[in-house]
Amino acid sequence: MWTTYVLLTAAEVLALWLCGMDVFDAVCHSFSTIATGGFSTHNNSLEFYDSAAIHYIVTFFMFISGINFVLLIYLLRGKARYFFKDEEELRWYTVAVISFTLMLTIGLYIARPGWTAMHMERSFRDSIFTVISAMTSTGYTISDYMYWPVVAWVVIFFLMLTGACAGSTAGGIKWVRLSIILKNGVAEFQRRIHPNAIIPVKLNEKNVPQQTINNIMAFLIFYIFIIVVTVIIFCATGVNFDESIGAAVSAIGNVGISIGQFGPAGTYAEFPM
Repeated sequence: MWTTYVLLTAAEVLALWLCGMDVFDAVCHSFSTIATGGFSTHNNSLEFYDSAAIHYIVTFFMFISGINFVLLIYLLRGKARYFFKDEEELRWYTVAVISFTLMLTIGLYIARPGWTAMHMERSFRDSIFTVISAMTSTGYTISDYMYWPVVAWVVIFFLMLTGACAGSTAGGIKWVRLSIILKNGVAEFQRRIHPNAIIPVKLNEKNVPQQTINNIMAFLIFYIFIIVVTVIIFCATGVNFDESIGAAVSAIGNVGISIGQFGPAGTYAEFPM
């Protein structure tokens, strides 16, 4: 485990240094990226660096850090068959990143003036960075998404809830739970149509025990309940509803980023005590 962490951190430090970041910042940001902590040495996070190379490097390592670390250990030890054997959650995670990145890229490309290749690249970079940052609960920013279309806020808010893969340091619900919940919903619908059919929920071609499904549903209900209670408390202290729900989801999921005055350009310094 530690070997994998050190190798990934060293690789990112070297990559960032080669792209122009000084050694101190490279070390700090690498520690923060691999641990999905999101702390930066600059107030405006990685927006401080006007470098596409640095942004893409951090994006790549954020994505890697959202993968189950056990799978990464197998991969680094040359046991790729184990990495791809437990592929279903990784597939959900990867497809989600690609899908939401394309959605936001198209939205930003349409909303922003200037129909050029550079404009398209910047829209893509802002989108994929923000999607992975929110999903892995790293919390870095390279663009103030509060100036994006409102629908983009909804997407980012959902990604703050999802998290990345189980076995990573990311917060949130995690995609393995979400996939089982979605599969169970489909299976339950099929059972209503075919009451006598035996329709199991499967993950990686294996049946998921009913007790595991019950535990996941209980976890989800409790997770949402805590968010609701937190939002009520925040609203009672005078915080706006949208900012309350953003701060609640960010706090419960250890996401870091939020919306409104607690978004990329703001801080929690003005939060009611």
